[in-house]
Amino acid sequence: MTKRIALRIVLVVALLIIGFVLLLRSCLSKYDERAAIGGGGGASQTASQFLVFEKEGKGVIFSLIKYDKTVSYSQRGGSINKSVNTTYYAQSNDLVTAAKIALQKIKNPGQIKSYPVEIIGASGNTAWLFAGELMAYDPFTLTKIADAASIEEKNPALKDKLIHERRYYSFDNTTQQISFTAADGGNYLLNTTTLIATAIDENARTENTAAEKIKELDKLKTLVREERKYFYDRLRESNRLYREKQLSLKQYKDSSSFLENETNRLNEQLDSLEVLTWEAKNTQQANDTAENRKKITRSTGTGFSGMRVNCDTLNGRWYGLFTNDGLTKLSPQFDYQTVHDEAARSKLYTAAVTQKDTHWVIAEEKQPAGDAVYLQAGFLLNKETGLPFHFNGDFLIVHKDLIGNEGNVQLTRINTNGRQIWTINTGLKEFYDWQLQGHTLVVTGTDNKNLGSGEVNLLLVINLQNGTVAGYDFFTDKTRKMK
Repeated sequence: MTKRIALRIVLVVALLIIGFVLLLRSCLSKYDERAAIGGGGGASQTASQFLVFEKEGKGVIFSLIKYDKTVSYSQRGGSINKSVNTTYYAQSNDLVTAAKIALQKIKNPGQIKSYPVEIIGASGNTAWLFAGELMAYDPFTLTKIADAASIEEKNPALKDKLIHERRYYSFDNTTQQISFTAADGGNYLLNTTTLIATAIDENARTENTAAEKIKELDKLKTLVREERKYFYDRLRESNRLYREKQLSLKQYKDSSSFLENETNRLNEQLDSLEVLTWEAKNTQQANDTAENRKKITRSTGTGFSGMRVNCDTLNGRWYGLFTNDGLTKLSPQFDYQTVHDEAARSKLYTAAVTQKDTHWVIAEEKQPAGDAVYLQAGFLLNKETGLPFHFNGDFLIVHKDLIGNEGNVQLTRINTNGRQIWTINTGLKEFYDWQLQGHTLVVTGTDNKNLGSGEVNLLLVINLQNGTVAGYDFFTDKTRKMK
């Protein structure tokens, strides 16, 4: 009887403890935070906050999740101080419905010793990230493909030489390879398919193709000028010998004819080299301009102005989103400029555009395309190219529903005649990251004031064909019905 009573007492106490713990967790869970992180405004300006993959007709969105589990908190006035345990996860969402497909823990609290934690790039069907070390995941299964240990195993010479700091790793979006610096100061290039690292020749030339071509052309022009000078000198010498009657008239004419022909040939060759140099310099300037546009677009952060430009070209014509006043102030030389006027109500205008020297000139006569008016409007930029998006020959423009920072971003698809195909209100004041995949625009942003800088809660999957929107909230871990 006594044992039975004692057992009951133990069970009651255990239930009370469990109930207390559950009650405490329930109270603490109100202060838990869950968000997608990394890329966009992070340490690497070229990094993305999410990656989009498609394989065998299935599309997924790969992202990094930071989950802050509250273990204690105190409140003083309106201020809440709390202690949290942070766990990082890889997550995949459906490219059509935005619903969560799978979740995989990456690191436990305390395992990460260096920051930031972020996505760094996509190589084929592999997502590369940095979470205290270089890692790679299969975005469809969330299986870990590589980490520091597996890379060292593939490359015995790098044993204990991989540095676990993000700043020593750089992902090249063009080659989809990773360059890094080892602990001994050596520079390596990691093949993201084979995981084989190759030492980089530090004396190898790094000039781009256009710059190398200009350098070679300059060398050729120097040789041609030297050869031309040689024939000029011979021609002057022939003139001197003839004046001093050391050459007959026939010898002089034969010599002069030959030397003039050679000089003319070299002049033509030099002219051709100058044209090639001019073309190469234009190519270099265009490459530099494009690269600068990419860098600027990727590093603009989350500001609404950094998402758009007011000028674009398509099918040999200029298009611009301007007010009447803004149109009169527009320079005739084409440029991807952005108008900073939160009260600007713009219309779409179009004009002919022609090339003059190294730039494009907008025709003086500009015609309105449609009557629609857009507040703070601009063409949505592609962050990978630094140029506006085009979709099936149409424009994607972003604009606001209200003046000021509190206005929400609206997205509208219009054709070159200014006709609206569809328009939606995203419910976001700005986009944190955005990427176009086929006919789908994926957007992330924040409409939850509890989250800090670089953390987002809202994922939008926008069908550009019909303007339908699917949403998912990382904070609540639920799909969200969009208007």
